[in-house]
Amino acid sequence: MTTILESLPRIEIVEPTTGMPASVIPFTPGGEGGGIFYNGYVHPEWFSEVFTSIANEELPASKEIYEKFKSIDMFWKINVIQWRKAGVFDVEGIEQDQLIEEEEEFMTELFPPPPPEAPAEEEEEPTEEGPTEGEETPSEDPEQDEEAPAEDPAEQTEEEEKQEEV
Repeated sequence: MTTILESLPRIEIVEPTTGMPASVIPFTPGGEGGGIFYNGYVHPEWFSEVFTSIANEELPASKEIYEKFKSIDMFWKINVIQWRKAGVFDVEGIEQDQLIEEEEEFMTELFPPPPPEAPAEEEEEPTEEGPTEGEETPSEDPEQDEEAPAEDPAEQTEEEEKQEEV
């Protein structure tokens, strides 16, 4: 039979302290600092020595061992929940895709879903409207329009001011 330890994912790394290759159990996340989660890993040998009863549990794991596994610490809990839901290991009486309210609340508290995006407002296409009754139609003669004084004298350009002086 397969044990929990044998079922856990592995990645190959180069040990930063020794420069030697190592097969480790990845943690996503493995730690947190200043509100930022960081990935990490543990050595299978360490896990087996420190958590022998969990590591050697044959699958499917009992609910008791599953609860013990989640109770190691917050980062173990996050990863154990993710591993169970991903089918890395089975737990007696719990389906892989089964949502457990306490686990969902815990995960949602740590990793709240992003706020829903507001629907994009549709921009109205500008429409050309003809003059309404009583309005004058702009002149087709550009010179005639230039001679008309601006409504606000502050908006007049120097050129317009020179034309008025002439």
